[in-house]
Order: sequence, then C-alpha cells, then structure tokens
Amino acid sequence: MCVKIFIVLLLFPVFTSCFFAIDQVKNKTLPNRTSKIPQDDNYFKHKYHDQYVITHLNDIDTDAVYVKIGYINPRGERHFDQPGETRYTSIYRFYENGNVNRFTVNTKEIDQDPELDPDQSGSRGVSFVKRRDTVIDMIGAIDQARSIGRIHLRVRLEQDTLFVRNRSESHTYLYLKRPLTEKNRKFKAEW
Repeated sequence: MCVKIFIVLLLFPVFTSCFFAIDQVKNKTLPNRTSKIPQDDNYFKHKYHDQYVITHLNDIDTDAVYVKIGYINPRGERHFDQPGETRYTSIYRFYENGNVNRFTVNTKEIDQDPELDPDQSGSRGVSFVKRRDTVIDMIGAIDQARSIGRIHLRVRLEQDTLFVRNRSESHTYLYLKRPLTEKNRKFKAEW
C-alpha cells in the first residue's frame, strides 16, 4: 500500500505539469525585465497569420490607445477605477497590421505620456475574427505563478469604449479611448 501511494505521489507532479503546460509558451524576456514574449520569433506567423485573417474591429482607432477605466462584474454592475485605488493599469494599442500590445503602466505615470515601445515592454498579441467574434490572443501570464502562455480575449467596441473579456474570468474590463501621442506613434509592431 505504501509503495502505491509513493508511486502516485511521485507521478502526480509529472501528470499535472503536462496538463497545465498545454497553453504554456516558451519565452524570452524583453529589456524591461518583466515582459515576456515567445522565444520563437515566428510564433505569431505560424500560429495565427498562416491560419486566420488577422484584423481588428472596423471601428478600432489605430491612432489611439485604450486605457483601463474599470470593469463590469457578473451581476452587470459597473465599477470605475478611482485615483489611488490601484497601483498599475493596462493600456491596449492596436496596429494597422492587426497586431496588439497590452502595456502595464504605473497609474501615476498615465498622464505623463509613458513610452509604449513594444520592443521594450508589453504583452504581444494578434486580433482576428473567429466565429463572428473579434478575438485577441495574447502571450502573457496565465496563472498566479506567472507562467507564460496564451490568453484568449473577446472584444467589442461601443463608441469610445472597448469591452474586453477574458474567457477565464468573470469580469468584463472597460477601456476608454485616448489619443496616441506623437512620441508613441513611431513604434511599430512586427511579429
């Protein structure tokens, strides 16, 4: 009996690591030392560009960014972020070629025009249509241990508000459109 328990305890980590590694992606770190991108430079080409029509919502403004302002909980109640409530917020940037970046920015720097260079920081992704829904697949942290893998998001746009829902979460996040500054307009997303 002890031998069977020992074997089960010995093999359990192997089986669970295989199960949880399904969405994990081999990665490398960007210069900011926190953002990670796929190790394979052709990852997005092989996984997305060769299989889907890469595009974004028709009304997405590629000369703007979308800054998180709050969320809608499962009961449909809207909660708007208050100054000082959170230390960091996220910003989405969409590019003409269908690529997408999500940057994490200190909330104190949001009005000081933070640099949004995809070669230095941010999570990379692509936007495409799948079964009549606009989807963003990004590479980023998929669990509390910060394992890197694919994140699947559904998005829709109403006027200047972007609604983003992660299929593994119960909240829908709200992002408000802001003009892209000249300083950040020069950055391109080639992946």
